[in-house]
Amino acid sequence: MRPALNLATKSSIIVCLQTQNAAIIAILAAMDILLPKLCIVTGYYGVGKTNLSLNLATSAAARTPQLNGSSTADEASVTLIDLDIINPYFRSSDYGEILQQHGVELIAPTFARAGIEVPALPAAINGGFDALGTVIIDVGGDDAGATTLARYRIDIERRLAATRTNSSADSSSDDRADFALWYVVNRNRSTDSCLQAAAAEAVTQLREIEAACKLQATGIINNTHLQGETTLADIHEGLTFGQSVAAAAELPLIMSTIPATLCADANGDPVLQDLLSSGQLQPVELLVTTPWQ
Repeated sequence: MRPALNLATKSSIIVCLQTQNAAIIAILAAMDILLPKLCIVTGYYGVGKTNLSLNLATSAAARTPQLNGSSTADEASVTLIDLDIINPYFRSSDYGEILQQHGVELIAPTFARAGIEVPALPAAINGGFDALGTVIIDVGGDDAGATTLARYRIDIERRLAATRTNSSADSSSDDRADFALWYVVNRNRSTDSCLQAAAAEAVTQLREIEAACKLQATGIINNTHLQGETTLADIHEGLTFGQSVAAAAELPLIMSTIPATLCADANGDPVLQDLLSSGQLQPVELLVTTPWQ
């Protein structure tokens, strides 16, 4: 189990994040992916799932209702639910200002933005499952964090039942998938230098998360990076790793990611250029940063 940050350290991080967010103008991430109506993002600590969740939310909010597969503005709305309450270092609710700039509704645990770890889940989270449009859930970064999601399984099943009923009754309803639980992996977070062993380790962690949240993953996202130190070699290694994890888990590889700052360089790489063109490799903005960056 990873150590918890003490209150003084957490407070300094929050102050830094608030200062940084105030200086950031709206960033329209370049991701081009049609999200399911309910999208759960999970993965072990340090894989970058929160940064990915922020990119998915801001990108979806930047799309028109038609591009989101929706017929009305309400159906094109985006809600991000932060369920990362188990010993989180960085979480979506620390970036509320960025989300607000993009028109994303944030629902977060009580006191989440105060730097105090209080596992208080407001009733608004239950209501978030009834929101129209796209709902993204950022889940805690291990099996303990995923346990929090299990308590909302009934809400998830209720939303899916209502969505399917509405889709059957309304032929004009959007045709997006109803549900996805995406497991995020990062080759650089593995403790094993052997590719196959690292993939097996990732799958073991996935099964622990599935058991804790009582839901089954529907796909893998390869999010291999080293924040600002990421190189094209890291991206290539991540592609192989993501494919290995997906094969071992018997799940589809939904996509891989690349820092947006590397896209220009990637255009000189035939393999990466093809993946970018096909949408299999998606650019992400670095929104989650450490206090010293």
